[in-house]
Amino acid sequence: MRGSDIVVVLKNDAGQWEASVRFSSEFEMPVIDSHQDWTLTQAPTAAAGGKSVTAMLQRMLKTCDDEDFEIRLGIQQPVVWAIGGSPSFGYDGSNRGDGRVNFQESEKQKLEAAALKALDRSSYKNFTLTMQNYTIPSQETSYMCVNFEFPADQQYHIVEYAPKIDNGLVHHILIYQCQNRPKEPIGQVYECSSMSTNCATFTIGWAPGVDIVQYPSVAGFPMGSAPGAMKFGALQMHYNNPDHISGVVDSSGIRLTYTSALRKYDMGILMTGSMDISVPPNKGWSTVPNVYPSSCTQRFTENITLVNSFLHMHKLGKTIQTKHIRGDKELLPIGLKNYYDFNYQGGQVIPESTNTLVPGDQFITITLYLIILADLNTQKYASMVTLSIFAQAGRISSLWEYQKPTNTCLIRGKYL
Repeated sequence: MRGSDIVVVLKNDAGQWEASVRFSSEFEMPVIDSHQDWTLTQAPTAAAGGKSVTAMLQRMLKTCDDEDFEIRLGIQQPVVWAIGGSPSFGYDGSNRGDGRVNFQESEKQKLEAAALKALDRSSYKNFTLTMQNYTIPSQETSYMCVNFEFPADQQYHIVEYAPKIDNGLVHHILIYQCQNRPKEPIGQVYECSSMSTNCATFTIGWAPGVDIVQYPSVAGFPMGSAPGAMKFGALQMHYNNPDHISGVVDSSGIRLTYTSALRKYDMGILMTGSMDISVPPNKGWSTVPNVYPSSCTQRFTENITLVNSFLHMHKLGKTIQTKHIRGDKELLPIGLKNYYDFNYQGGQVIPESTNTLVPGDQFITITLYLIILADLNTQKYASMVTLSIFAQAGRISSLWEYQKPTNTCLIRGKYL
């Protein structure tokens, strides 16, 4: 797998268990790392029934080895695992999986976990958005949408969500907010290419490895009767069917948990990036840095807490990062993927040292595309960074998107 820091637990020629550290920068056979930084502290043991295997290893958080990834404090990092019957590398079939692991929680995260656990859940209700016994197309890639109407008899906050996945053909799921009732009938499945521009506000996303997502204990995403809250939405399902399997019936989706006990802050979405990028053929190519300028962030009247970043490109994307600039200083990136993979997307927790947007800050998004097909014509692509946010001292009254061609900021789709 491209951009993988790998540790393999295997038996050596003497029949003893050991750890072998490897690295792959592309889709190629992993090579042995010149620095063997992992130590096996407990040999593998199989659980009763053989359904799991446990081994214990340890390593420095930061090894200063260019072929190692830093284990970062308080950041969920993607992990892929596989089990094989021999020490040689090969396709593992179904004996593999992936997830996101926070190897070391910060003190703030420990306090937040305790606060979430202490919340009164008696007012919580669930609203589930799913496909209804939909037969997945046999083509390799398909995007299907269905519209929903949310409870709107009063004001609510969405406080968490969780996936409902029926099969392995679901690639990712997105929920878009509609500004008013969409043109397509509620509950009717349609191809997402015809989705109304009225439903273009990204709100919630799921990708493999993501389980239950809880919003901060002091914030929730507005739903219901409040101005600007979600009343209508579109569920977008991306199916990946490389084997062209026919007849798979799907009822996957996302379960939203909401409450009438409103939290102190409203969650919101801030988006930055580029649309319609012209990528030339047969070469590595980097976009002109996309700047979300201080002239937009100066319009906020208070500091904004950045909760999560979702970095998105399409299949030609190789690297993406969004820099955080304050005055003449560069803070830690609010999002960074040195080895972007379209099949392993998902949100990233923003480091605590850079998770506050102060009016006047600016973001700079830089992307790199890799084109390897000589006969590929210039293509149009997009790169986008979506930030989950909430105001530190009140409810968010407006969110801005920067439109570079006209040098204007937008408030919920209206020009300033």
